[in-house]
Amino acid sequence: GETATLRLKPPREIHGSPDVVNRWQHVGLVAAGTGLAPLFQLARILLNDCRTLASVRLLFINRSPDDILMAEQLRDLQRQHPTRFSVVHSLTRPPADWTGLQGRGSVQMARLALPPPRRANVQQPPQAGMQAPPHGNSRHLQEPSLQNSRTGGTGIERRQATSSPNSSNASTLEASTTDRLYTNSADPEQREMHPSSLGKTMIFVCGRDGFVSTWAGPRTRSFHQDGTSLKAQGPLSGILEQSGYSAEEVYKY
Repeated sequence: GETATLRLKPPREIHGSPDVVNRWQHVGLVAAGTGLAPLFQLARILLNDCRTLASVRLLFINRSPDDILMAEQLRDLQRQHPTRFSVVHSLTRPPADWTGLQGRGSVQMARLALPPPRRANVQQPPQAGMQAPPHGNSRHLQEPSLQNSRTGGTGIERRQATSSPNSSNASTLEASTTDRLYTNSADPEQREMHPSSLGKTMIFVCGRDGFVSTWAGPRTRSFHQDGTSLKAQGPLSGILEQSGYSAEEVYKY
């Protein structure tokens, strides 16, 4: 009979290790279009693992409400993990009644939608005009929550905001709806974080090459002696570098 030789890819290593659970305290996901697929899987792994209470924030960028993939699955994940998972949407071609973020990305958008870089995780003062959360371990933001736009209506579900942004951000957020408040358990039996992971942030970026380059700089390729090549991270640049993240806090998926 016929035979075939299959070559399996090795496990994806993220800064030297294939492990993703019990590794970071705050995880940010930046996705565009179909780039959501691997990051959604990653979010489910992190949120369903009972050994850690890492918080996960997703910034999902699309052209219009009709282009938002897996809207119902994202809502389900929010319902299942209301204190640990939140979604912020941004549209590059928003309809007239859109009240959420707009654009492909900016430093301001990163600071509003993603967990702060590690050097900002310690004793971060609350932003002016924002309500300081309990224990000072998080902050309130505002986000749109989308209904399935294919069922009719505007595709936007409004909820009462717990706090309002300051006036300098109001034009960008346009009084959109609430973010989730992140809380982390102080019980050591519930938070078995790796000692080196406490206070650490990791940001994953996934999308087309141009999108990844805008947010984190271009990916490169590493070549081996057998003639094969693999994608490599390349130096960090773009929006995340400008926002204060270090190369060890960013992974280009």
